[in-house]
Amino acid sequence: MDKYITLKEQVLELLRTKLPEDLYYHGADHTLKAMDVAEEYIEHHKLGVHEAQILRLAVLLHDVGYIKSSLNHEEEGVKIAKDLMSNLGYTFLQTKVVGDLIRATKMPHRPTNQLERIICDVDLDYLGRENYKEVSELLFKELYENSMIDSREDWIKMQVDFLENHKFHTLYARNERQPVKEKWLAELRNSLPLGESMAS
Repeated sequence: MDKYITLKEQVLELLRTKLPEDLYYHGADHTLKAMDVAEEYIEHHKLGVHEAQILRLAVLLHDVGYIKSSLNHEEEGVKIAKDLMSNLGYTFLQTKVVGDLIRATKMPHRPTNQLERIICDVDLDYLGRENYKEVSELLFKELYENSMIDSREDWIKMQVDFLENHKFHTLYARNERQPVKEKWLAELRNSLPLGESMAS
């Protein structure tokens, strides 16, 4: 467990000191919250010690690639994860599985096993939580200041489209998060100008 604590300290230090200042959503706070959420999924799915350890590692490292680039950050994250984990004595297999889990968070999600399904849902768990507005506002600010969206209206349209097409992958998230996500989707649809609702 000592090397995990060391790795956690290293990763959080990188996120706190090496990320661009205009990444308001993809920062250390998001990673820490995702780690807390992962514990809920670990407990619910009764993951064994090994699987739980791998998931914790992957969640810790899933956004570290942003210190290099916002584009293709998953692959950058895999490289960083491999270096950090290898230096601390993690095995080749452990680094490979963690790399696969980091890649699984790339949008659109295409998970192929249980741990990949879990990390995808952990990463976007906020979509079905009561603090969705606060969290999404950070993402809006990040995208707006990086010229990836032009206006609040464009953001709302993007969110409606995203929530309509997003699917939770675990039964736990579908039961516990989907109903709240539907509430936020309805609210967003209602905030669109007349004639622009994308309701299906």
